[in-house]
Amino acid sequence: MRDEVIERIVTVARPERIILFCRHASTVDLLCHGLVTKLLGETGQCDAIFFALRDARMEVSDDRFREVVERIGHDRAVQCRSLPRWARRVRHP
Repeated sequence: MRDEVIERIVTVARPERIILFCRHASTVDLLCHGLVTKLLGETGQCDAIFFALRDARMEVSDDRFREVVERIGHDRAVQCRSLPRWARRVRHP
């Protein structure tokens, strides 16, 4: 599933736009971007964020914790060791 998500982003989006965006943005910025939602749908986007957190141990800046946990859901957030313990324990409305 993870490889399919990455492959779809690369084949549908123009790589030069992704590279330019990546130079000025974090991985969280990239995965939460509207283009990713448009390409993968909300479920695919949430899967991509979850896999990046759980498997690649993606870091999240303090100001984005709430948004990330809301997108992937609390049940998935508790599986992500790259999130601080307090962020995994707190249930966001």
